[in-house]
Amino acid sequence: MMQLTKAIWGHHEGQNVYLFKLSNGQMEVSLTNFGATIAGIITPDKNGQKQNIVLGYDDLAGYIADEFYIGCTVGRFAGRIAGAALNINGVQYPLAPNDGDKNIHLHGGNKGFNKRVFTVTNEAITDDTASVELYYRSPHLEEGYPGNLDIWIMYQLSADNKLSIRYKAVSDADTHINLTNHSYFNLSGKQQNALNHRLFINADSYLVSDENYIPTGEVKSVVGTSFDFKTDRVVDNGSRNECYVLTKNTVGLAAILSHEASGREMRVETDMPALVFYSADYLDGQFLKNGGLCLETQYYPDSPNHATFPSTLLKAGEIWEQWTELGFGW
Repeated sequence: MMQLTKAIWGHHEGQNVYLFKLSNGQMEVSLTNFGATIAGIITPDKNGQKQNIVLGYDDLAGYIADEFYIGCTVGRFAGRIAGAALNINGVQYPLAPNDGDKNIHLHGGNKGFNKRVFTVTNEAITDDTASVELYYRSPHLEEGYPGNLDIWIMYQLSADNKLSIRYKAVSDADTHINLTNHSYFNLSGKQQNALNHRLFINADSYLVSDENYIPTGEVKSVVGTSFDFKTDRVVDNGSRNECYVLTKNTVGLAAILSHEASGREMRVETDMPALVFYSADYLDGQFLKNGGLCLETQYYPDSPNHATFPSTLLKAGEIWEQWTELGFGW
């Protein structure tokens, strides 16, 4: 039986922050409108023991102070933009150079969507689904981006253990957009290294990047390289931060993550063109290095600077819609 609960979790900048719990009787997903964030995904293992399989904080204060984009929606632009600027229709728009001293714009700026309180626009429950829709208006020149951008994000849990994320956006001026969810998955359900997980990525090629994770523009085959996950294998390497060009030879399949000891598996499907695999080697504090794996469905990093990449330009008045679905088994 589908269930949806809602409780006040705190307040931020004069706005109510809620914690939602979506349940289908087998698994439970916790969401908050702070950063449109996935705060927990509880599933059973092969023996029926239920555990949380994403990294998260126990309270709102943790997410407010968070520096690792734990579980949040990243925007307006996921990934890096070299030169910390956009050139749109001949106009230069400076962006926050917030990736150290490298003159690189990262994950939407100093205060991206991960630190914004979204408005709750819909809560719905049917015999087969439970869903929450969140909305945010990003004003013109917020973090440097042109246009008043309206975005809607719907999270929906189904009776067959699928969590879908549907994005919709519209702007009143030409702008760039690239949204993703930044959850860290550890299917063991424990605080331990996640490099023993097995991973399949449905990609024949990846983007070659420089030492600052900026794409050079070269798209290279994974064959014969350490980047090849076309056959599922143990992750092992703890320094992964690559953008994979997804192969559209199956209906939206992007990746499959599995953990042998627990029996858990997660299937990622999307209509976005790329997947960034990040093995969390920069995690510290209360989180273990490599304590979770990110599988970020999105467009290519630094796309505004590469005419050959799939365009992230959203023209005024046009509707931008994308989706990602996570399917869980055990």
